[in-house]
Amino acid sequence: MSDPLLVEGKSRLSVLVIEDSPEFGRNALEALKGHDVRLATTLNGALDALASGTKFDFMLSDAHVPLRDGEQPVAIILGMLETCFEKDIPVCFVTKADHHGLIDLADEGYVSLRAVTLGEASDALMSLSRSKEEATAKKVFSTIKPAAADNVKTDSKTPELWAKALEMVRNAATKPTSVTMAIRKVRSIGLDVVMDRGMPRVVPGANTKG
Repeated sequence: MSDPLLVEGKSRLSVLVIEDSPEFGRNALEALKGHDVRLATTLNGALDALASGTKFDFMLSDAHVPLRDGEQPVAIILGMLETCFEKDIPVCFVTKADHHGLIDLADEGYVSLRAVTLGEASDALMSLSRSKEEATAKKVFSTIKPAAADNVKTDSKTPELWAKALEMVRNAATKPTSVTMAIRKVRSIGLDVVMDRGMPRVVPGANTKG
C-alpha cells in the first residue's frame, strides 16, 4: 500500500527547520532524521538556505528567531507567510503560544501548531493588507486560518511534536484548494502571482520574455 503522505512520489523529504533554541533544534533533527533536514537558527540563516538553490518541500518554523546570532528574537511569521506564498513551500509554525503571547492566555502551557499552505497564505496576506491595524506578531498569527491547526499541552517542543508538525503539513499539502491550483497553474506556464494592494495579480515570470 502506498504512503498517502508522499509528496511528488518522495518518501524522503527536504525540510527547512527554523528554530533558535539548541535543545528544540536537536529535538527537531532527532524527529526528522529520516529526511534531509537543514536547521537555521537565525532569520538570515533561513534566508540563506532558501536562496541556496535547495528545493525545500516544507518549512517548520518558530514564530520568533534572531535576525543574526547573538541578537534578540524578532517575529518572522509574516516573512514565512510571504515565503510560503512566493515559493509555494508549506510551513508549519511550531511555537510556545504563551511565551510569545500569540493566543489566549487560557492556552498557557501549550505549543501551537499551524500548518499553512499556498492558498491559506494568500488568504492571510490579503486579509492583512486590507486591515488598517498594525501587523503585529499577534495580529499576523491570529489572521492565519489554516485547516490544519492544533494546540498541544506540553512544556517543550519534543521530538514527537516536531514529527506531528511535519505530518500535519504533509497532510495539508495533499489537499490543494482551488486558489492553490489556480496559482500553480499560472506559475506552470511561466507567469507569476504577486500580492498587489491586497489582491493576487498575475505578472510576467522571471523567465518570461518581455
